[in-house]
Amino acid sequence: MKIVSANWDMWSKKLFLYLVRRLRPLSQRYPSVMRLGRYLGLRKLLSAGDRGKLVLDSDVVIELDLSVKGFRHLYYLEDLQNSPEIALVKRLSDPSGCFVDVGANIGYFSLVAAKYYAQVVAIEPSQFNLSHLGHNINLNPALAPKITTLPFAVGEQAGAKTLFRPIDQPLAASLAPVPGFRTDEEAVYCQTLDTLLDGCLNVTTIKIDTEGAEYNILQGGKEIIQRFRPFVICEISDQMQKRFGSDALKIFTYFRDIGYLCIASPYMAENTLTQASFHLEHASKKEPFNLLFVPSEAAKRLEK
Repeated sequence: MKIVSANWDMWSKKLFLYLVRRLRPLSQRYPSVMRLGRYLGLRKLLSAGDRGKLVLDSDVVIELDLSVKGFRHLYYLEDLQNSPEIALVKRLSDPSGCFVDVGANIGYFSLVAAKYYAQVVAIEPSQFNLSHLGHNINLNPALAPKITTLPFAVGEQAGAKTLFRPIDQPLAASLAPVPGFRTDEEAVYCQTLDTLLDGCLNVTTIKIDTEGAEYNILQGGKEIIQRFRPFVICEISDQMQKRFGSDALKIFTYFRDIGYLCIASPYMAENTLTQASFHLEHASKKEPFNLLFVPSEAAKRLEK
């Protein structure tokens, strides 16, 4: 039944994006179609133009280039406004702290975090993604002064690397080859998290979403994590992490060994995972997902 459900979900999404490609040109050519779409609540589906605008957390503006397949998927099929991770960024807010966004991509986490933290460090290696990140930062002039953008990859050690960026899915750019996609290759320079954040005074939350390189990043950030004991929002995907010679369990044990708790969405203290329940959690997921790692001394912040 799960296989049938997954296949239906995949084909329904493909059908939806096909309709988007067919209907949007009609709305551009015939204003009556747009008016009808607004009346039926389909404004987003029929929106004219090549850019899609989202408003997050009431006033954070994000624009997406709808000529890019991956951005169309994010715009039409993902519910960023109600993302549990966006809500978590707000819950963990620290007006005197620094939020670090590793794999910032087009900046939606960084911009929401800038409302709730004194400083945001947005780390993104891809020049393609950096151009979209810069555009979105410029759309939010009140938040822009809080955000520092660093154009680096992050890993266990410094050095020159190749970034593989799927042409249709720029959100999936990775330091490991991405099977099944046509990719552009970008020369990037890799730094460790300890080096990049050496001048930060109060790192309180780190988000890591790097298509499988998460464990390597943690290895290069031991000093920062031990010094500041931040909350860490980390993407988990055993399949992607194996492309880097790692696995999901290594991330769990990394944090367990330094006194952190592992908490599943919706990120309440009662959703703390043991090693056994962690295995069940990631074994049941077909897609990458996020977990929150919390220093045990700060667990009370997640109680109801």
